[in-house]
Amino acid sequence: MKLGVIIEKAGLEILTEREIGDINISRGLSGDLLSYILSKGGDDTLWITIQRHVNIIAVASSVGIPAIVLCDNIKPDRKVIDTAEENEIILLNTGRDAFSISGIICRMLDETL
Repeated sequence: MKLGVIIEKAGLEILTEREIGDINISRGLSGDLLSYILSKGGDDTLWITIQRHVNIIAVASSVGIPAIVLCDNIKPDRKVIDTAEENEIILLNTGRDAFSISGIICRMLDETL
């Protein structure tokens, strides 16, 4: 499923200045343990987390994760947003908790199978 469709249907806020383009998402990954994300993430993965520090950008970049959803209306500081833009990572935000937004995105992805 195209990331732009997920953003629109889930009502996600885009925090970074980057073209969404034709990024394809085929699975989601919800978690806050960085080593877990490093072992499971990939270039077709949408990462859902409550982490907001700069290390999430390093993790996403190292495994090719194109976009991160920050839950509970958690907003990163400007340094994190700038680092995401430098690494071509899209940061998204939602007021929903991780459980709720994971379920919404999971249903969307299941519908495309």
